[in-house]
Amino acid sequence: MLKDLKIFKVLLSVIWLALGVYSYKLDSYNQRVIFFDVGQGDSILIQRDNFEILIDGGADDSVVYKMSEYMKWSDRVIDVVIITHMHDDHYMGIKHLMERYEIGVFLLSPNCGGLCAEFKEYNYIEISDGMSMHYDDINIDILWPRVGVLDKNLNNDSIVLLVRYLDKKFLLMGDAEKEVESILADNYGVNITNIDVLKAGHHCSKTASTLGFLKLTNPDISICSCGEENRFGHPHKKTLDNFKELNLEYYITWEEGDYVVE
Repeated sequence: MLKDLKIFKVLLSVIWLALGVYSYKLDSYNQRVIFFDVGQGDSILIQRDNFEILIDGGADDSVVYKMSEYMKWSDRVIDVVIITHMHDDHYMGIKHLMERYEIGVFLLSPNCGGLCAEFKEYNYIEISDGMSMHYDDINIDILWPRVGVLDKNLNNDSIVLLVRYLDKKFLLMGDAEKEVESILADNYGVNITNIDVLKAGHHCSKTASTLGFLKLTNPDISICSCGEENRFGHPHKKTLDNFKELNLEYYITWEEGDYVVE
């Protein structure tokens, strides 16, 4: 049974009061999820009026400019930052962001250990599978990672999130690969079927988005978050062929820019 962390309305307010950090945000009345084009990397923003959840920050300062496009100039607080795992193309942009914005709380994998020590100098919570978070009509279930299950492949320790918001289901896979897909299929089954938006694992690498997983999740659209002519060959032809075989629509950020769901 999923645990309710209740961090958004309770813990965050306590943290802000303790720090003396107050958010004087103007009402923006935005309800949207944005998959940023930040080159070779991941960065996703969930907005609910004047409340922001940022998942990853790409590899450089691109995310700073992206946030300025979607947040009011007077807004200098990002309420929640989730770092799925400690690869440069997911967390380095957060460092640039911290030069401009206050961060309410970091949510980190319990398996990141010393890799995320610098972020643990701030307010942070370790999250793992079986936990859930809620703010207004944003509902987030943490499907992975599992405490103590440390894969030699850091991609498979990515935080995986099932987000219910805007009357849609978003499955955000981080860099999780086929091994994690298999576990999620066994553990969650029907809960991850008929996904509206799938942020495909590992930038649409050949190591993720297996046919079986795509058949189960049956997304309306899959997002390939990757950079033009990147050295990894993302998105991989095998993965795109899997999408095509199942007649699944896909979106490549470097080709088409930000993908916005409102």
